[in-house]
Amino acid sequence: MNDRSSPQVSSRFFYGWTVVGISVLTLTLAYGTRSSFSIFFVAMLEEFSWSRAALSAAFSIHSIVASVGVPLAGALIDRFGPRCIFPLGAAILALGLVATSRIHTLWQFYLCFGLIMALGRSMLSMGPHSAILANWFVRYRGTAMGIASAGPGMGMFLLSPLMQLLISSFGWRIAYLVFAGLILSLIPLLLTFQRLRPAELGLSPDGVTEKESPSSPQKRREVEIVDPVWAAEEWTPAKAMRTYRFWVLFGAFLFGNLTTIVLVHQVAFLVDVGYSKLFAASIFGLIGILTSLSTILFGTLSDRIGREAAYTIQTISALIAIALLLMIKDPSRPWLLYLYALLFGLGSRQSLPAMAADIFQGRHFGAIYGILAFGIAIDHIVGPWLGGYLFDLWHSYTIPFLASWVGVLLGCLCVWIAAPRKVRRVRRSPSPEAPIANSS
Repeated sequence: MNDRSSPQVSSRFFYGWTVVGISVLTLTLAYGTRSSFSIFFVAMLEEFSWSRAALSAAFSIHSIVASVGVPLAGALIDRFGPRCIFPLGAAILALGLVATSRIHTLWQFYLCFGLIMALGRSMLSMGPHSAILANWFVRYRGTAMGIASAGPGMGMFLLSPLMQLLISSFGWRIAYLVFAGLILSLIPLLLTFQRLRPAELGLSPDGVTEKESPSSPQKRREVEIVDPVWAAEEWTPAKAMRTYRFWVLFGAFLFGNLTTIVLVHQVAFLVDVGYSKLFAASIFGLIGILTSLSTILFGTLSDRIGREAAYTIQTISALIAIALLLMIKDPSRPWLLYLYALLFGLGSRQSLPAMAADIFQGRHFGAIYGILAFGIAIDHIVGPWLGGYLFDLWHSYTIPFLASWVGVLLGCLCVWIAAPRKVRRVRRSPSPEAPIANSS
């Protein structure tokens, strides 16, 4: 829809990139509240002396609530648009952060972090953003989603060290209040700049106009529809769930994101082997910035060499990284830790949203993606708690980290079976007869 509050649109600059920029900022702050859990984890262990399994359970509860909220948020975005849903999510998330800063018991933490914050974050998650970006981009979908997916990594890089400094200087309660202020600052930007579809501003996906000729630079890369019958289907969640591609892609979300065990427990692991808390937090932040660079690089690369090939390269990097982490027994070889951070960040594998859009593109994609993302939620529910439980049992992270390693490998296998390249793929010079994807 068009409205009087629409921003001025330059004919030379495609407004879709503004949407990407707002998405990056939103995802940076929203996911920062989740990724910084490992930073607050250490501080809260010291203050309350709760077991690691009990404290990790808060992350699992958070993930359960978010897993329910993401499909709902995707459906609400499809219906009401981001300028309604995103500001509401930011307000709820900020309220949860303020409430969490006041907790004194474990059940209060479960309620505030596990329920309220999770509900707000689910409304600002990658699922709704993927639905929006799938509307704005077709030929440059991998690039756009790769840039947007850099947001969570930026949150790790920028916010984790900041939160550690605030915790060290003022305590974890003040750090949560600062976080709430940052989240609230998103609301005016979301109301002003975010849009669901390019048609609201009289634009087309990728900024293509009817005046562009086939030989123009913008036409050098096109999305070829490899399977016209599949691509022509009006996919709904019910229809998608009756296909094998949905379930193997669900498997990729599920197994590939078992690295949550490593992400949640790596700071505690590094402190246990002798590194300082600030140094461990800085490594966590380094992984964040490398994750951001990786998502942009491999998002763009996936538009050129294919989603599966790019994902496989990152998988190899992640497998080597986890193996290196298992080799760290003391702080005598910091170079090993830096190499781990480099490879783990490069192996972040954030291209699953683009794959899902390639396979199930359409006006119900937000809801479909939300259900697929439940695979990630299962990891977040089980992984952190399991990692803490196994540590409490064996006083070692070896078995949980090995589980992450196996999951990464299985996730890559699922991606090849789902085969998004057999539905849509970007080609440099498609034949004139090849059908070209539209934005539906």
